[in-house]
Amino acid sequence: MSIVPVPEGANADSRVIIDELYHRTNAGMLEAVALAASRGALTIPVAMTFPLDQIGPAHNALAAGVEGKVVLRH
Repeated sequence: MSIVPVPEGANADSRVIIDELYHRTNAGMLEAVALAASRGALTIPVAMTFPLDQIGPAHNALAAGVEGKVVLRH
């Protein structure tokens, strides 16, 4: 149950289904990630970079399952 109502007409074609959504707070893990970020020890794998006007090919790369992040630059 959500305290935020679904806007009228949203998901009218029933294409989005959420079966279960939860999270577990782990203060130790959050602290470790924050510490690693502050040291610059986190690496984000960037697979491809596209100019903003090539959003179509960028989307195709995502749809093809490219490993790593696809970045659009302005």
